[in-house]
Amino acid sequence: MSQKTSKAVLTLLTAGILLTLMAYTQMFGKGNAARVSAFLPFPAASVNGRWVMYRTAFQRYEGLKTFYASEGKEIGEDLEERMFESLLREQLIRQLMAERGVFASEEDRLEALRAVQDQSGSREAFASKVKEMYGWNLRQFERHVVRPFVEARSLEEAIFKDRERQLEKRVRMDEAFGKLEGGAAFDGLVLEYSEDATSVFNGDVGWMTETEMPEAWRGAALHLDAGETSPVLEERDRFVILRVDEREEGSEEEGKELDRPLRVNLSVLIINKVSLSEVVRDFAEESNMKVWVRL
Repeated sequence: MSQKTSKAVLTLLTAGILLTLMAYTQMFGKGNAARVSAFLPFPAASVNGRWVMYRTAFQRYEGLKTFYASEGKEIGEDLEERMFESLLREQLIRQLMAERGVFASEEDRLEALRAVQDQSGSREAFASKVKEMYGWNLRQFERHVVRPFVEARSLEEAIFKDRERQLEKRVRMDEAFGKLEGGAAFDGLVLEYSEDATSVFNGDVGWMTETEMPEAWRGAALHLDAGETSPVLEERDRFVILRVDEREEGSEEEGKELDRPLRVNLSVLIINKVSLSEVVRDFAEESNMKVWVRL
């Protein structure tokens, strides 16, 4: 190796070392070193050995700063911490998806992106709005906003449908229903079992018409007499037992539309299914997570 070549190699190595030192010793996102580091393959954080790249974090950071400025809002001192919490959570979700065989296809992401675009009228108008609000192009918006949303939604759906994961919750609800069938008072069971905020009011959710209540409630609620309770009803994210406290029958004049619809006064006992947040929290507690940059 010639002296000139050796010098060039040493210069490149020295520059690389200096950039690395600046990337990990300066505050994240601050100074010219941060902008240079954003184009080099430096990891900013890791989750169970999987890296979150500096360029990904920096691009997210710049977009968030642009968004706050466009909205006339103060950034706040903890923006970096909150942003890295979000990035680590996204990595946890991806690892959980891989572990459970859950997939979010490119078509799923494109469909979600189109749904947002449609609100702006055209792809061009939406792209202009994204550029103004975040400083991103559409590909970057898809990477930082749409993809995390679709992946979280896909994993959440899989968790809600996972019979094994929800078994403990279902057993608890069946236990409450068994006691109700055995003569236990509904109000007492609500206080003992219900996880809904209405439990302090004996589960009272007030008067509802058919259109005002969740679809899963309608079949039972509209056909029960006052004082009767429903079997266990399963919704997307919870298990429910209803009690009809009062009924107010609808009325109509012959040949005319319903003047006053049927209403029922309901009380509920609700046990929530295991949620995405709970699964991610538990996984985070057993995971090895590190942030390499200074915040």
